[in-house]
Amino acid sequence: MTGVPAPRAYEYSTKDPGDGKVLPRPFDFAPPLIPHSVDGMLPITRADNGCLGCHAVDKVEPGGPVPIPASHYVDLRNAPAVRRTEVAGSRYVCTACHVPQTEAKALVANGFRP
Repeated sequence: MTGVPAPRAYEYSTKDPGDGKVLPRPFDFAPPLIPHSVDGMLPITRADNGCLGCHAVDKVEPGGPVPIPASHYVDLRNAPAVRRTEVAGSRYVCTACHVPQTEAKALVANGFRP
């Protein structure tokens, strides 16, 4: 398309895990933003998910990683009443919902209210 300006490029967080600031969610049940660098953790593949190494913990420890929520261990499509021991396939690619933080300002106003 001609005449359409490209948005400015923004840098994602370069903070190490544990050093980033957790931002408030824009609305209830919004997936949280990733507050640390994801360098070396992507792409998530069937053989390698760098998120699970830290976040597959049972409880919150002060200064520790946020545990994967129980809902991510449920296959809502095929077995909604069963809590699995591994992350459900539909939730395995974390970056399908969770994205790294950036200092980017909104390109348009957002008046969304749930």
